[in-house]
Amino acid sequence: IDDEVNVSLRELQRICEADSTSMQPMVAFVRGILDYLSGFSRPQLRNVYSIFSIIATCDAGKSSNFGTELMINIKKQLSTPRYQEIGVIGGVSLLSRLVDKTKKVVQDKAKETEISQLLEDIFSCTSESSDLRIFLADEISSYILKGNLSPYIIERVIDKIADTFQEDFLVEPKAFESDDSSPWMGLDGEDGIELLLWPLLASDKETDNSKVFCMASIFRLLQVGEGASNDGSRAGLDALLGAKLILFDEELNDISDMGREKQELICSCVFYAIQWMRELLNAFCGEGDKASRRKVCQRVYHILNLERALGSLMRQMPTASTFVPMGVSAAQAREAVAIIKPKGKKASKKKDIQNDDTSFLASLKPYYR
Repeated sequence: IDDEVNVSLRELQRICEADSTSMQPMVAFVRGILDYLSGFSRPQLRNVYSIFSIIATCDAGKSSNFGTELMINIKKQLSTPRYQEIGVIGGVSLLSRLVDKTKKVVQDKAKETEISQLLEDIFSCTSESSDLRIFLADEISSYILKGNLSPYIIERVIDKIADTFQEDFLVEPKAFESDDSSPWMGLDGEDGIELLLWPLLASDKETDNSKVFCMASIFRLLQVGEGASNDGSRAGLDALLGAKLILFDEELNDISDMGREKQELICSCVFYAIQWMRELLNAFCGEGDKASRRKVCQRVYHILNLERALGSLMRQMPTASTFVPMGVSAAQAREAVAIIKPKGKKASKKKDIQNDDTSFLASLKPYYR
């Protein structure tokens, strides 16, 4: 039945995009779908909300007050934990239709207020959940990459997250000092900015830990927005390419005598450092200037060094075969296990007892972005 639903939704979306006014007699029928949203998959929800958003912003939707009803529905979902993901999908979809994709300025004050309130509602609902924050950042990034958000909306989103990113992760050179941490892999000398990783991950505050879990997704949204606003250039973020990472003591290479919690904390820190470097490569691999290309090559070398270090550290862990990085949700863990051990296939005993660095690193691949 899923195939039938998918075909129906795609066809309905095609009709809406081709001639939204033809949907006026169907508004009452479409309104009824609002009561059955929890039964749709993510891709289906995106189709459904694309249809809703087109109708809500066309003359037929305005005359029937469907737009107002949709906004109320989205706000209700955003305020209900069980349905917040649906609300995020709906909210971002509606944002993509509220402003023409070419507009950099909104003259209508009422619409500007509506957009501001919707953005506030969407971002506020994710403040308590790192998984939801990651999902929101990835959802908006996807819309930007497909060219489905106006420059005005992109600017508003970037303004909302840029200052928070700087406050959460970045410090001036030597502004942070701790006995159990040190700066790693800086490319801009003594004057380069520093990015906090270990201090947040090792903090007793869950809010600090969750910042690290979301860091790659939020940075991806930043760099995608920067590229969309500047003809593909990420020059406005180039300080991050050379930033030092504040990790644990660089001389630390023996964790065999540590407790399981500390071992997993250290390995998680290296995991997120690798993930950060991978996002830097994604962001800056297309930059044309020689300085950026040189730094990108150096970051590739750093990834290889970090992977070797992670493999060496994991080899010292009795629980390495079951290690899951901090911040990985139960759902992600289940998906990763399904990838590592496909259903119906049994790993050979020889492979199961293999304890080299390569096998440890391979077990972590599904957890990377």
